[in-house]
Amino acid sequence: MTDTIFPSRRTIQLLSPVLLVLLLTAGCQRHEAAGPAAESDKQPPPVSSVTTTRPVKKTFVYKIEQPGEIEAYMQTPIYSFLSGYVESVAKDIGDRVAEGEVLAVLSVPEMVEEHKEKKALVAQADVEVELAKKLEAGAAKNVEYMDAKIAEATAARPRGVAELGRAESQYQRLRQLSTISADAV
Repeated sequence: MTDTIFPSRRTIQLLSPVLLVLLLTAGCQRHEAAGPAAESDKQPPPVSSVTTTRPVKKTFVYKIEQPGEIEAYMQTPIYSFLSGYVESVAKDIGDRVAEGEVLAVLSVPEMVEEHKEKKALVAQADVEVELAKKLEAGAAKNVEYMDAKIAEATAARPRGVAELGRAESQYQRLRQLSTISADAV
């Protein structure tokens, strides 16, 4: 048997990581100066102040202004549906125009006269309508009057029938009396 003083290879493999960790931890520790004089020389690190605010919702507007001129890509001639005289001009060359805006007012004397004539015809038709309404109201009153006359005649009929019956009976009586008197003479 051989006695060896050296540890076995397996033992070295197991102990070497432990030794390595011990050496590293010993080298990583801080050594502070001994004594109260070292502590009094130390100053605390400066404290930085932080202020907070509430967030505010804002819209950022970025403007870029550049000098320049804008020219139309195309030019369009404008035609009116009627011919006439220009009464007034609302827009000039270079003015901004939106869809539906009046550019110029045209005056057409023939159409103005025709418009006045049509307005007169409408006024005449309105008067005729009013007259027809009054005539209709008069006719309705006439119908009411005639209905009342019919009701009066209908109510008077039995009285007329009764008077006719009385007159016939009186006639018959007088006739009999006249025949009796004529026979007696």
